[in-house]
Amino acid sequence: MENRRRVRADEIDIESQKRRARRRRELLRRKRRKAKILRAGIVVLLFLVLAGCIWGVVAGVRFGLARSAADRELKEQQIAQEEEAHARKEEMIIQAREMATVYDYEGAIDLLKGIEGYENDPELLKELADYESIKSTLVSVDVMKIPHLYIGGVIVDPEYTFSKSDQNWVSTANKTSITVYELNNMLEQLYSNGYVLVSIRDLIQERTDDEGNELYTRGKIMLPEGKKAFILSQDDVSYPFNTQNSGYASRIVLDAQGNPTCEYVQKDGTTVTGEYDLVPILDAFVEEHPDFVYKNARGILCLTGYNGILGYRTSPDLAETAEFGNIYADYGIFDYQAEIESVKPVLKALWEGGWEFAMNGYASVNYSGDYEKVYDDVQKWQSDVGSILESVTGEKTDILMFPFGSDIADWRGYDGNEKFSMLFGQGIRYFCNIEPSQYWVQLHENYVRQGRRPVNGLRMSQDLNEGSDWLTDLFDVSAVYDSRRPDTGLAKKGADQGNGAGDTGETSE
Repeated sequence: MENRRRVRADEIDIESQKRRARRRRELLRRKRRKAKILRAGIVVLLFLVLAGCIWGVVAGVRFGLARSAADRELKEQQIAQEEEAHARKEEMIIQAREMATVYDYEGAIDLLKGIEGYENDPELLKELADYESIKSTLVSVDVMKIPHLYIGGVIVDPEYTFSKSDQNWVSTANKTSITVYELNNMLEQLYSNGYVLVSIRDLIQERTDDEGNELYTRGKIMLPEGKKAFILSQDDVSYPFNTQNSGYASRIVLDAQGNPTCEYVQKDGTTVTGEYDLVPILDAFVEEHPDFVYKNARGILCLTGYNGILGYRTSPDLAETAEFGNIYADYGIFDYQAEIESVKPVLKALWEGGWEFAMNGYASVNYSGDYEKVYDDVQKWQSDVGSILESVTGEKTDILMFPFGSDIADWRGYDGNEKFSMLFGQGIRYFCNIEPSQYWVQLHENYVRQGRRPVNGLRMSQDLNEGSDWLTDLFDVSAVYDSRRPDTGLAKKGADQGNGAGDTGETSE
């Protein structure tokens, strides 16, 4: 019994040991599994951490690259903006210098002060200081003492012109015209003598009262001390038929660059273009001497209508035959509407270049004569010439150069004058006659009168041969005069011709 108990106890002990062994093995297995799981977790965690690091690095690199690209783009934009601002500033500096060259110092100063940040820009401040300094030395011009010079036709080839068989025509051409040689010399003399070309509009300052009326006061022209102002115009810029193929330019055209120039038919019949009349000659002179003009002023082209304008046969009358009253039919029948379209670009280029236009009467009507004739002439001009100009400039013509220089009243003014009322109603504000004085200007509250001085063969011959002084205050006539002129129609040395005051060289067409 006792042995069985021992055996039983031993069996129990052995079984207990086995259970403990199994438990240890299970615990060990669990530890190993936990260890595996832990190791796997650590591996996964390490992988995730590594992946996160890699992603972070990549994302950081990408962000850095993107940020660098954005920064680079922003910097490039800033550089481009700075370069653009610098280029714009340089352009405005050049523009201001050009304005200062033509005595527009106020405009130059205002332009530079419009540049943002000019107060902190040493270059701009120096430019401004220079302009302010020069501006302080300018002298006011007395607008009541500004001479107005006018010329007629310009002869290109005197030998060709003066060889014509019609001596009456030659005499008229010799008296009323100047040559290209004389025009170039005259401009050089005027420039050397300190003259500066101004606009007729510079004579006044315009304001509007409370009732909307335009009122004029004296203009303010500021020039360097020693400089003198003058106005320049040219009569009857129609290039009339009777000057064609006679040594005069035939019309104004545009060159390849769109600049006004002149067409000229040479003696052999070939056609050339170049500086053959006032417009291209003056433009070329100003290009070489920009300080010859005040604020880019140019001359006034005085337009008639009987033969069209600027050499283009724009009059409807020129489309008719002789039997319907066209007295110029022998020169050809013209498509006036096509001529109008052809002249418009030329007018536009002239207008944009600073040239101005004036009414010079339609045909051979003296405005000191019968009211009805004057009225009809004005209406015809407005219909056939003024309408074309307005379609190009957008403005009504307000300058009148009296045909033949004859005014509608004496020096006392236009109060109660019927013709004045009619002309004023047509928009005319500047009334210019021919006056032998050095200058003659009247400024009224809403209109201007000015006398014009002819520069032509007759006046120069009178100064040279009779001791007159029509032009001697302006230039040395002997240095201007073209010796190729004949004596026909001119003052001669030793001849008793009086003072010539009754003959200005202004003749009817």
